[in-house]
Amino acid sequence: MLKNARIQTVRWIVFIALLSTCTLLFMPFSLVPSSALNLSQRSCQVSNSSGDKTFRIYTPSDWQANELMSYFCKSVLAGDEYARVELSWKPREHINSEDILSQQFDMLFSRPRVLNGLLPDHQAFYEQALILPAYTVYLYAHIPIQNLSAATFYKRSIGC
Repeated sequence: MLKNARIQTVRWIVFIALLSTCTLLFMPFSLVPSSALNLSQRSCQVSNSSGDKTFRIYTPSDWQANELMSYFCKSVLAGDEYARVELSWKPREHINSEDILSQQFDMLFSRPRVLNGLLPDHQAFYEQALILPAYTVYLYAHIPIQNLSAATFYKRSIGC
């Protein structure tokens, strides 16, 4: 009986040692803050900068992110008080009212109805700088859709 107790004790000690070793091996990965690994952000240096501020832009996607940053760094803010442009994107459904209230972005691309839904008085924090003209939206499908007409979509909506 004493022999069985010793075997059980040795098993527990080995188990705890293995568990501790695994915990110590993988702990550094869990200690890295997620904000340090921000994969949805790019930045560039402003040409002929006269200051040290960062101009922050939000857009709902990374579509043409490099072109937009290049335009701001080389043309729009060249010689201005901003030294850097930082472009951030995340899906529309992940932006929240705290992002607007904290005013962490100097400029943001969004639809008015999205901002109204997040914060009805968003005009107190941001003013409308540019209104893009209406654009045509196309509906694509993998298969041909027969009998598709305006009546099909009467009192229906697709997406947001």
